[in-house]
Amino acid sequence: MTQMTPELSQAIQQAGGEPLRIVDPATKKTYVVMREEVFDRVRMLLDVDEDDPRAFYPLLADLSPEDWEDGSVYGLPESP
Repeated sequence: MTQMTPELSQAIQQAGGEPLRIVDPATKKTYVVMREEVFDRVRMLLDVDEDDPRAFYPLLADLSPEDWEDGSVYGLPESP
């Protein structure tokens, strides 16, 4: 594992907890540095198996009724 330089550590602190974008001067490619626990949460969201509806249960659990789409758009009866 690569060790963090003091300069990178200072830049991360100045970012105040937000992901830090850094540019490789040799390739001009941009990279994002974030805490490991944030990366793990993002990875979980991206690794959803679209063929398994159970993979969406955690995402659906976070929806509030205000987020639900009106089913009448699809010809469904209105909910009570």
